[in-house]
Amino acid sequence: MATTAGDRLVHLNPEALDHRRFWDAMDQISASQLAEIERLVVACMVESFGIDCSGLVFDMTNFATYIDSANDKAPIARRGHAKQKRTDLRLVGLGS
Repeated sequence: MATTAGDRLVHLNPEALDHRRFWDAMDQISASQLAEIERLVVACMVESFGIDCSGLVFDMTNFATYIDSANDKAPIARRGHAKQKRTDLRLVGLGS
């Protein structure tokens, strides 16, 4: 975070943002809490920026999260072919 504006905006211990803590963090909220967070964030964005949702497109073709092969907390992760060429780890991608 030292190379981004993040360290000026959010004062966190760098170890708290370690990529290995990702799935630990995901276990802290329920599916219903996540849905409510998503709803509130999107509603705020639509209101704040005057977003017209009648034709919203979101491109996630470059999104990829890699997970250690021994991590059993992410059963949907599989080995795959991503643009980042990481074949040594399992991959979770998002697309629509």
